[in-house]
Amino acid sequence: MMQIYMALLFVNVLDFNFEPRVIQTENTIVLENQLLRRVIEKEEDVWRTTSFSRSDGSDEFRIYSDEFMIRLMDGTELTIKDYRAQGKPMIQIDEGVRKVTMTYEPARILPPNAPLSLRVEYDIDQYLHKRITIYMPEGGAIDQLDVERFQTGQQCDLGGFGQPIFIGDSWFVGLEYPGCQTNFGNGLVTLSHFPGLVKNRDEQGKWVIESKKSIVGTGQKGDPLELAFQDYIDTLRVRRGNLLHYNSWYDLQGNELTHDNLINSFMGFKENLLGPFGLTMDSYVPDDGWQEPDSIWDIHKTRFPDGFTPLRDLLEQNGSRLGIWMPFNGFNLNIDWGVAQGYQKSDKGRYYCLADPKYNVAIHEAVRRIIKAGNMNYIKHDFNQLQCSAEGHGHLPTDRHGFEANLDAELELLAYERSLQPGIFLNVTSYVWHSPWWLQHADTIWMAADDFGYEKTWPQVSPREWAMSYRDAHMFKVYQERRHLVPISDMMTCGIIHGPHCKLGGDEETLREWSDYVVMFFGRGVQLQEYYITPDWLTPERWNVLGETTRWAVENRKLLEKVIMVGGDTRKGEPYAYVHWKDEKGLLFLRNPDLREQTIAAPFDKTVHYCGDIGKPYRARVIYPFVENCPTQYMSGNPISITVPGCSVMVIELHPGEVAAIEPTAQPEPISYSSELQTEQAMPCLRVKISLPNENMQRCDLVLILSSEEEVEFPETKMLDVHINGEAVNTRLGFDKKWFIQSVNLQSWQGQEIELIAAPNEQQKNLFQAHNISYKAWLVMDRAVQSTPPGDEHLPFAIAQDFRRMTMEITPH
Repeated sequence: MMQIYMALLFVNVLDFNFEPRVIQTENTIVLENQLLRRVIEKEEDVWRTTSFSRSDGSDEFRIYSDEFMIRLMDGTELTIKDYRAQGKPMIQIDEGVRKVTMTYEPARILPPNAPLSLRVEYDIDQYLHKRITIYMPEGGAIDQLDVERFQTGQQCDLGGFGQPIFIGDSWFVGLEYPGCQTNFGNGLVTLSHFPGLVKNRDEQGKWVIESKKSIVGTGQKGDPLELAFQDYIDTLRVRRGNLLHYNSWYDLQGNELTHDNLINSFMGFKENLLGPFGLTMDSYVPDDGWQEPDSIWDIHKTRFPDGFTPLRDLLEQNGSRLGIWMPFNGFNLNIDWGVAQGYQKSDKGRYYCLADPKYNVAIHEAVRRIIKAGNMNYIKHDFNQLQCSAEGHGHLPTDRHGFEANLDAELELLAYERSLQPGIFLNVTSYVWHSPWWLQHADTIWMAADDFGYEKTWPQVSPREWAMSYRDAHMFKVYQERRHLVPISDMMTCGIIHGPHCKLGGDEETLREWSDYVVMFFGRGVQLQEYYITPDWLTPERWNVLGETTRWAVENRKLLEKVIMVGGDTRKGEPYAYVHWKDEKGLLFLRNPDLREQTIAAPFDKTVHYCGDIGKPYRARVIYPFVENCPTQYMSGNPISITVPGCSVMVIELHPGEVAAIEPTAQPEPISYSSELQTEQAMPCLRVKISLPNENMQRCDLVLILSSEEEVEFPETKMLDVHINGEAVNTRLGFDKKWFIQSVNLQSWQGQEIELIAAPNEQQKNLFQAHNISYKAWLVMDRAVQSTPPGDEHLPFAIAQDFRRMTMEITPH
């Protein structure tokens, strides 16, 4: 390491031809690179930051800076005005990073619990950073530390727990710490954390508190701030790479989670997926249940009598590796047993305090032992409850100081795991929050919702549709309403679920519903690709869907990792898309949750990470649910307008180039029908006559929707008696608080004239009268077409290559 220290009273430029650089005069210090600049000026006996700008002086915002604020435990607040510079600033070159360090001593007599002295270090590489070292009396403590504290006249946005602040149109600031608190109000910007007790000594034996590091950054001129911030996050993340893995939770639980059952499960994947489709299961993960409860993460002796060795060896012989579920805080261990052994329990719940010195030693040893025993390449760290305000745990007995101490302990444990197993994939899940600075420590974090759910605000027929809407409604809230900045691809979303402990698609799930769900999972671009699947539950057709789509996603992982959600809210039946760009290739995963076809206009510019030339021609191809070239010429810089059929998922691929002459696929003739609502009786009756074509449709459903303006306690049984040509027929049911669906499969009547009559049954007449329930009726059809086979190219499974989705409202008017 080369270090150069200088104290200059005249203009000094360090290595002028090398960026970044430091320029110093007697009263001014400038840190700059080719992109941005920080100006620090001397004011009496202290140095204050006075402005930030681009290196050419543009986009400047001037500030009045206190440089820091130290709040002591008695409420005393100290800033730069309470100190004076000691000696001259030191300029240091450290492995290409330019640093400027100022040392301060008290300018007046301070309380005995105040810092004895402090050091402020500014540095510049691609961005501007700052860190403060505070020399404390033994046993001292700091309540709150503002690493940056300044007044600005610029408009500020975002901020909060673990979030950056956007300033104006060009700047972002924050602390590179997931537990930071960033605030602005009345022009005052503060970047804070809560150190608490002094715990560490420096090399000279002095008691010190090291602040978290601040960041000030910008992007290329004209870049949206969100894009500039994502470029910054890419410079500090631990890595980016996908991991395809199995998790046992919805397959094997409790006493089912044994060595033999895991072996059988893996062999099912090998036979039906890994071998036929040339895939590798990167990690195979026993979830909760592998551990002895009366221990600190010992392996269960009955379920794994020979430990992990036989399972580990079989997996590695087949190109896979073992992963594990392991909450740091001992969640689901017998905490009462641990307390009896002298480990400290949090006063906020049934879990251990990570800052407790004895437990901290024990969890380090457990991590080392488990990683070694399984040669682990993945750990799922669930249940990240970090709250503790108890006495005697190595932190102050307050909520925020206990939280920061536990968070610091967790971050140190993550670093320890990487030191033991470089390249390990670390997934921090439940109770985590969406701070982008988690990505310095973890590969992925939890999306902060339930494992699965059914979003049924908008009427849809099937549980898989409700499940897709649940995921995407949550993503809409996170990214379009709250504007969180953790990339979608770095979220854990609990993967593809189908097993005895969660039959997410229900008992009537169709192959198309399964296929749409699988495609949309990969369409979100998540790099942690999870199977919560029981192999014995998949038919050959479902394996084909899963295998072909997974293979395509793995081969296109680099393209999928940059993703932006655009469009509307699935809770309102609006179409939306996940847009991916890498270099000059784009992908759009589109979904229309409504029965009517709808058009979406997706941006084609930097807001979706397209960074190519504007005004360049692009051609498009549908690659799911069928493969077909699109006739429309698209131009970069102009929105991409695409019409999506009702209740459909589509994937569009974009490449540079002119559109060639395309013979459009011939569309089937429209279906003739008549419908009327008969109201002469006490209850309205819907009568529909349809002439069904004599063709092999992949789907032909009549969807009857009953709706109410007010919430209704709909029954879990049918509302309508439905007859076709005088015979009662079975219907598929779905309902929520304001709607009820009965869907009729009409495929058995192809080539026939049918008369369908739907009327409220005797049990539900009072419900109709009380809530003014209205009817809607739709035909949902996958009509046969003549198409060109897609060939041998690896693509998502073309579930409807010879069919096209058509929907038609046949509600009487």
